Amino acid sequence: MTSSHGGEEGAQPIRLGPFPFALPIIRLMALDPGGTTGWAKVTSLPDINELEFTHGQLGPHEHHTELYDHLEIHSPYTVICESFEFRQMGSDTKKKVELISREYIGVTKLYCSYFNVHLEFQTASTAKALIPDKGPAQDVKLKQLGLYVPGAKHARDAYRHLLRYMVVSDRSFKNFFAERWMAND
Repeated sequence: MTSSHGGEEGAQPIRLGPFPFALPIIRLMALDPGGTTGWAKVTSLPDINELEFTHGQLGPHEHHTELYDHLEIHSPYTVICESFEFRQMGSDTKKKVELISREYIGVTKLYCSYFNVHLEFQTASTAKALIPDKGPAQDVKLKQLGLYVPGAKHARDAYRHLLRYMVVSDRSFKNFFAERWMAND
């Protein structure tokens, strides 16, 4: 499997914690599907009350089977996936439309359907509203948590989706992350 920036052959996992509350069993994976698919995963380590984060990118070569195998190896309980939004590439209407994301979303839907894994979609703008990728607040929250990945834009985008899901789905995580983000302002 080809992966970088925290994948099987990449950087070391990043741990956060210990948490001031008992962690539930967590295995979440977020995807930023496209020509290069970014991924970010979090797993709870209840024995030491920490979260372990890993990340990487697949592509830019065709990676349909690689993505399916990657999901199967990591076997997440929930997958958070950036939804497809039609965007014309460039200002010239004759430029090609990038549809490859739809194919990788289809691979993800197939995996989740086959293994009965919960699949949640988010728009890019929803994730970037929490953790901006432009302007003075660009990637600040990722850096504060130690989850900033230099040179891996798509893995950073996957982290945006993962953290947004965690903050919205569990108030305990919302408070934990908010305290860290506000403490560093």
